[in-house]
Amino acid sequence: MRTGSDDMQQTTGNLTMMRRMARLMKPLAGTEGKAILCGSLGHLFAVWSMMAAAAALIGLVTDWPPLNGQWVVWALVAVLTALSRGVMAYGEQYYNHEMAFSMLRDIRTTVFDKMRSLAPAGLRDQERGDMVTVITNDIELLEIFYAHTLSPIAIALLTSLANLA
Repeated sequence: MRTGSDDMQQTTGNLTMMRRMARLMKPLAGTEGKAILCGSLGHLFAVWSMMAAAAALIGLVTDWPPLNGQWVVWALVAVLTALSRGVMAYGEQYYNHEMAFSMLRDIRTTVFDKMRSLAPAGLRDQERGDMVTVITNDIELLEIFYAHTLSPIAIALLTSLANLA
């Protein structure tokens, strides 16, 4: 049965692990920043393209006086922001995966360097093939965290703040 102190130790362990993972990202913070920028702009472009398309439709259908026949301009803005949204989505995915796979490369290098320093005596009683498989699979799971978790959180916050403003 788990106690409150067990939960506290688990939380402390998780926070320590998250801090260590974040420290590993420092050299790639610029790449992650580009992913966040592209993702945020992409989401904003999606909103703006719908707003521009709505303005174009209102101007075309009703010839609403404030638009004064400028529905063509709004339609062009809608198309350009929609196309830009596609480019930004590609940029977000590109930079996220560039950062994630660079992280995986660095982690693999560190792990295998440590294994080499232990070999052969330190690994004598281990099933080396199984150990390498487990380590490789665990490292691959980190790709999901680095590529699909961090920037979406930041993008959601930035996009929400921009839309609120």
